[in-house]
Amino acid sequence: VGEVSGIVRTDHGFHIIKLLERKGGHPLPFEEIKDRVRQDYLEREFDKNFKQYLDTLKAKAIIEIKL
Repeated sequence: VGEVSGIVRTDHGFHIIKLLERKGGHPLPFEEIKDRVRQDYLEREFDKNFKQYLDTLKAKAIIEIKL
C-alpha cells in the first residue's frame, strides 16, 4: 500500500498509478472457473503449436532478394 508505479503507457495516454488499498481475496471454486481455465490452456497450446509450425515453415523457406 502506498506504492507508486513508474510511468505506464496505455491506449488512453500515460499514467502514474498509486496503490491505495489491498483487499484479501479468496480462491474461486474450480467449478466456476473450469471453462475459463480450459480455454486459456487451449489458447496457449494453440499459440505454442502455431509458432512452432511457422518456425518450421520459415526454416524450410527459400527466400531470394533480387535488386
